[in-house]
Amino acid sequence: MSADLETRFVEGGGKVKGEWEGECYFGHNNLFGSFENLGIKSKRNPTDPIPSFRLNYGDSKLGNPGGYEVDVFSDYIGGGGEEENIKKLNEWPKMPSIAGVLGGFKRKSNEVESVYDATDTTTDTATETETTEATTDREIITKPGNPGDAFARRGVSYTLKKPFSKICHNSEVTSSVEQTSTNAGDKEYLASVNVELGPVVSNLPGGLGRHSLVTRVDVGGRLSEEKTVTPYTSTTVINKDIIPLTSSTLKDPVVIASKTGMVVCGEGMPGWEMKRKGGECRIRGYRGLGEVSQAVSGTLELRIPTNIQKKVLKNSSVLFFVDGCLTRPGKAPEEKEAKLFEKKYCAGVGARVGIMGIPLKVDLGLNKEGEVVRSVALGGDFQI
Repeated sequence: MSADLETRFVEGGGKVKGEWEGECYFGHNNLFGSFENLGIKSKRNPTDPIPSFRLNYGDSKLGNPGGYEVDVFSDYIGGGGEEENIKKLNEWPKMPSIAGVLGGFKRKSNEVESVYDATDTTTDTATETETTEATTDREIITKPGNPGDAFARRGVSYTLKKPFSKICHNSEVTSSVEQTSTNAGDKEYLASVNVELGPVVSNLPGGLGRHSLVTRVDVGGRLSEEKTVTPYTSTTVINKDIIPLTSSTLKDPVVIASKTGMVVCGEGMPGWEMKRKGGECRIRGYRGLGEVSQAVSGTLELRIPTNIQKKVLKNSSVLFFVDGCLTRPGKAPEEKEAKLFEKKYCAGVGARVGIMGIPLKVDLGLNKEGEVVRSVALGGDFQI
């Protein structure tokens, strides 16, 4: 798939979590002859009205130990309510606009309520005015930053690699400026700085295994069209451990792998950003955690290699897993008896196999609601 494997490469992939999601990536590791990196990535879900696109360029110049990277991006971020509204598509008497499919919600006194009206609009005597009003009712008429509003984000980011190499081998500082927009046409501008330390890798006491820790801190501000500024912060901590149960001298020992995550978002964090932060604590058995202000998650896996080494099938293994998380929604519960925290969990079995050098993973599990869930994806499990 590539004319020069050392410098140019193309990657593609997809995953099934109830539906397909496709991704394509083109990269060049020596663009101008001094090991400059160029990457172009495109991703899209069948229900996304627009694809997500990212252009990345980086090299080791500017005197920084790890060099720098510049990203130009345009991402579809949704915001919530898409599944419910797409499901209602067959209920609507007339084909709605894209904004209606993705929106369909109206904000009133900070409460989201459906504005779908079951009134019969299928009569032949319906006027053009009535049709226009019905379509308008299904569109989002809210302010950006609230759940269910955000549609896309576009901007640029600049990242310094290993700026704190004297105190931490792996570190990054990223500054970004971007614009978010809603289906209703509202816009909001954001500027933020992200500091990441890690992964900091070390051996567990007694040489039992390996340990990894990553800490991220975000500080930013939102500027609305009304010229009001809202600051926000967030903190993320990801911890990983891998403990061999058989001799670590073996190529593929039996191991116990664990991963824990914690996310805390301060007031003022945009709803779509809280949704993205919740992805740091995502577990199997659920499409996502939604918008969360606080989340704690844990994963425990028993990985057992099968040692099947065929010409086509290699590096195969089976695993047993238990995932769980505790989340607090990004907005206060509307009901007085609603729980401040919600728990989710999933347990099951998985298979890993390399097919002609392409890693494939399949998981089958049972979640808290008693649903049998499955996922198929390209890629390997986390390592240290």
